[in-house]
Parts: sequence; structure tokens; C-alpha cells
Amino acid sequence: MKLPLPPFQPEVRLARYDKLPHLFYASSAQPLSLRELDSLHDEEVAGLLENLEVGYAPTGGHPKLLTEIARYYGTPITEENVLTFPGAQTGIFSTLITLLDERDHAVIVSPCYPSLENVPAAICETTRVQLRYDRHWRVDLDEIQDALRPNTKIIILNSPNAPTGSLINPETQAQLVEMARERGAWIFSDEVYRLLELDVADRLPPIATLYERGLSLGAMSKPFGLGGLLIGWIASQSREILEATAQLKHYMAVCNSAVSELHAVTALRNTETIVSQRRQICRENMALLDEFFQDYADLFEWVRPQGGCVGFPLLKSDLSVEDFAQQLVDGPGILVMPSSVFDFAGNFFRIGFSRTTMPRSLARFREFVDANRESW
Repeated sequence: MKLPLPPFQPEVRLARYDKLPHLFYASSAQPLSLRELDSLHDEEVAGLLENLEVGYAPTGGHPKLLTEIARYYGTPITEENVLTFPGAQTGIFSTLITLLDERDHAVIVSPCYPSLENVPAAICETTRVQLRYDRHWRVDLDEIQDALRPNTKIIILNSPNAPTGSLINPETQAQLVEMARERGAWIFSDEVYRLLELDVADRLPPIATLYERGLSLGAMSKPFGLGGLLIGWIASQSREILEATAQLKHYMAVCNSAVSELHAVTALRNTETIVSQRRQICRENMALLDEFFQDYADLFEWVRPQGGCVGFPLLKSDLSVEDFAQQLVDGPGILVMPSSVFDFAGNFFRIGFSRTTMPRSLARFREFVDANRESW
């Protein structure tokens, strides 16, 4: 593995500007307070927490957490088909390092979370298949097919996609599975935004339930607004790959937080209550964004997101999106993520619409555009 890895640009930018008043970039759902989460505990979890000895947790994850994650996926996923991690990032890192070596090749659908590209690229040859704005950010199966090689070990994708908010459709998902099955390739599917589809009818089944070499990544962070629990997981029908990944995980994290695991149990037992509230915030904010992009169609375009809680508008100006983003920081104190953060060409920038503070940020954004557009 080639080290060091390149800087993780979203976090580099966030660390520099996270004290700004308008975090218009936000990529996870409205957070729950601890009081809100505690109010949802059933008698069993409340008792477990009250009597919890805050020592090391079970290496593989609390049995009740594994049960709830398996229930989330349904057949054929059981507790033995789940491996938990202290956050999705650790799951990405551990799984891809376990699967790949220098003789392999990976196909990566981009743009995506930087780890999904940078970790494989440090291990083996990779081919990027880019989503395109002129295709409404849809996955092109012909391009994936053309990218495959005899030594392609894995296809990596993210749906709902961040930063674009696009979804693959059921037909594309089924064809992708058959494409991978024909050559015995793995599919690593980053599904951390699953459950935040704006229309729940668009929700896809997890790849781990469809394909014997499918790997589904999930986490408490995005749809539940519980990133502070640092609980993520990989689900797969392949117990062999999970057992191998667990051996590497031991070098990175002995266990999860025992307290976090029990809070995650409560969240999973109250999935619909928690997520439906957050999905409604996204829908209400989306209505405001629809109005904004209609009013400013001469300056901005976007493909309306279908899922997740982020979008990737296009700035229609000779002004570079990097300069635009810096003006937003220096002026009204608004943080967005320019496309360069995702190593993606074009005048795009990521915004988030998951927070109750977004209307205030959008209003300030509108004021800034009105005051400065003539200079762009």
C-alpha cells in the first residue's frame, strides 16, 4: 500500500472553516440531542445502559446491535453477516485493504466519498467511471463494462450518491449485479444515505441482500443524524470476507463504544420515527431550493436530488467555483464544498439541505448572490 494517502479534502476544508455561521454544505441529517435519543429507549435498553460497565465492548459488536442491523437488512442477512466498526470510514478502510492487493484492479463510480477512491488507488490500479451532468448523474453501465479488465476485483459505487444526490434504478442495479457475477467481482456499495430517498418508492434493496459478493456499507451518521455515536458496519453474505476483515480491524479498533452501541440499538428500533422526521426536513428544504433555482436559472443549474441530503449545483459563470466558494467564506461566512474537493472537474459545488438551519443559510446565500452577481 502506497502511503501517505492524499489529504482528505472535505475534512481539511471543514477543519479550516467549521466555525462559520452558515454550514450550507451539511451532509448528514439533522442531529438528535442525547435527550431526544434517551427518550426513545425501551425498558430493555434503558436497563442495559443503567447497569452498563463501561469497559471494552464485544469485539464483533453487541449481540443486540448485530440483531437490529440484521433485521434492517432482512433475509438472507443474519447477525453472522454483519461486522461493525467505529464509524463508516473504518469500515471502508478495513474492507478494501482486506480485499485488494497490487495485482488487482478496481472500478470506481465517481464522484464519491474520497476514501472510496483514494484507498483502492493506494493499493492497485483503478479506473474511474464518472457520472455526468448531461446524463443527469445516471450510472452508465456501458462505461462500467468498458472499464472492466480480466483482473477487476471490485466495483465500487455510492447510492444514494454524494455529492450528486442521484440514485441508480432497480434495472441498473440488477444488471450491475449480473455484470459482476459473470466475472466473480465484488460490489462495494456505500449505502450510508439509504432511507433518505425523497420518494420512498425509489428505495433500492441493499446490495448485500441481492448478491453473494455484495458488500453494503451502513452507518448511524447520515439518515439518523447520529454521527457522534461512531457506529458503522459492513453487511455481506460472505462470512469469509467479514472474518478476514475483522482480523485487520483488530489493528485499527479493538471495539466500538459500549455506550454508543446501545444507543444505536435504540435508534435502529425507532428507525421510522427518527428517519421520517429527518426526511420531512429534507423535503421542506427541497421546496425552498426548487424555488431558488427557478428564480436564478440564469446563474445556476442542478439535477434535482432523488436521495440523500446533498446536491451538486452548477455555477454558470466564468468565475471559478473555487473563487465563488472562497467569496462565500470571506463574505457572509457560508461554507459549501467546491467540486475540486471531490477531485471532480467542472464548476459544481456541494450543498446540503438536511438541517433546520438551511432556510436561514439559503436566505443569506440569496442576499449574497443578489449583491454580487453583476461582478461574476
